[in-house]
Amino acid sequence: MDAISAECDRLYEVRDKALVVLSKLKPHTVQDATAMLSIGFRLNYCQDGEAWPFVREAHAFLTKAHCPDCGAAYAPVEPLPV
Repeated sequence: MDAISAECDRLYEVRDKALVVLSKLKPHTVQDATAMLSIGFRLNYCQDGEAWPFVREAHAFLTKAHCPDCGAAYAPVEPLPV
């Protein structure tokens, strides 16, 4: 049981280091932004609080990106009508 616990601790540390690196990446394409949202969703599903950097960066990109065909923003900055 101690070996399993030690391995879980090691994997958790590896995961934390990888998330620090990943959270500093900036999206450059819609695919990058949606990948960040997917990471954020998975983190939010597993553990609260760690998803925010991924969601924030993806949203920041999507508010500036536009559809190449029609020019519409992917994520408009204006509030949605209620």
